[in-house]
Amino acid sequence: YRRPPEHPYPTPVDDCLSAYLYILEKTGDPSQIVLAGDSAGGNLVLSTLLRIAEHDFASPAGAILLSPWVDLSDDGRLRTEKLHLLPPLLVEFGQCEVLHDQILQFCEKAEKAGELISEDTDSIV
Repeated sequence: YRRPPEHPYPTPVDDCLSAYLYILEKTGDPSQIVLAGDSAGGNLVLSTLLRIAEHDFASPAGAILLSPWVDLSDDGRLRTEKLHLLPPLLVEFGQCEVLHDQILQFCEKAEKAGELISEDTDSIV
């Protein structure tokens, strides 16, 4: 995907959505597609999933988020009112990460929305 600062938001999300739709067209089966992202890429995956849902495109089977930077504003007010639109999520992160607290808050909200497969806070020490 094209990256900031040369290509500001929403260009990266647009690129990821285009790639997803291309793969969906080629496979014809969203249940065979899982999106994954690490750190800021985890946020990009979440943004792409929300865009997929908002446009009523077929949803992928799920997503894997590795140490996702879920709150880019770092203000502690995670925008999670649309979590019910997401497919199942697998979130992996460690106890000693800088982003630990915001990821944990996100996981708690995702779990309440029924979209969290599991969380693993012991895999990275």
